This record gives sequence, C-alpha cells and structure tokens, in this order.
Amino acid sequence: MQPKQTRCEQAQEALSIAQENLQQKQASLTKIQEQLNILEQQYNDSVAQLNELKNKKELTLARLDRASTLTRALAEEQVLLHTTILYNIK
Repeated sequence: MQPKQTRCEQAQEALSIAQENLQQKQASLTKIQEQLNILEQQYNDSVAQLNELKNKKELTLARLDRASTLTRALAEEQVLLHTTILYNIK
C-alpha cells in the first residue's frame, strides 16, 4: 500500500505544480492578449487617421486648383480692366 500512496502523493504534487504553471501561463496569455488588443486599437486609429489625412490632402489639392484658376482669371480681368482704362483715357 505504501508505494501506491507515495506514487499518488507524487502525482498530486506533480499535478499541483502543473496547475500552478498553467495558471501562470494563462495569466501571461491574458496580458499578451490585452497588449495585442491595445496594439490593434492603435493600428486601427492610425489607419483611420491616415485615411482622414488622405481625404484632407485631396480636398486641399482641389481647393488649391480652384484658387489657382480663380487667381489666373482675376489676373486676366485685371489686365483687361487696365487696358480698358488706358484706352478710355486716350
């Protein structure tokens, strides 16, 4: 009987150690999953910010194009008015 009891106690000790290791590994896994969730959120935020910046860039380029067109048109109008005023003075 003694050898069976000794083996049973050894098995219980081994099981206890294995369960402690499992709990430590599970706690470590939980921390890693939390860190992964944080990194995923940061990535998603960065992608959203990148898309927002791309949209703002396109809007700014369109505004610059329209401003350039308007500036050219106003410059032509100024030349026309200047010519008209000079012609009317003569």
